[in-house]
Amino acid sequence: MAADYSKNLRPDGVFTVGESRGLMLALAVAFGAMFLYELIQVISDPSSPITDHLLLLAALPAFLFLRKARDKSVIMRIDRAGFVYYGKRLFTWDKFVSARVHEVAATNVRFGDNFQLQLQFYKDDGNIYGRTVRLTNTQNKAEEEIIAAIRYYEKLWQEGG
Repeated sequence: MAADYSKNLRPDGVFTVGESRGLMLALAVAFGAMFLYELIQVISDPSSPITDHLLLLAALPAFLFLRKARDKSVIMRIDRAGFVYYGKRLFTWDKFVSARVHEVAATNVRFGDNFQLQLQFYKDDGNIYGRTVRLTNTQNKAEEEIIAAIRYYEKLWQEGG
């Protein structure tokens, strides 16, 4: 039996997609621990060459992941009015044509999935435009949830305008 991803959606609600804060925090802690370990090694043996302490560079990704974990920005917002990507409204439901998730074949050795959300919609000039939105492995919502939200709010618009 397929999961019902639309059960938590509400007509006046907003479906948002952001970075997975838990994953970003876990990565920040892991890199921070590597940095602290190496810092203790440098303090305990200051005469060793700096090339033996390259793990000190782990401070940079630790800082970046911590910053991402604290960032509450929204990548996608889907609601009764339409679809917003990084703060820019791509379309309203009266301009919407289609949406589908597509897996792109990796051109190099890559771990994990490589999914894209392909959107089609009308622009004000009357032409159909396409937009490809990359779906990362660090987002806090699954591809199925995103498609379910698009279908839910589009259907809501069709039923009530």
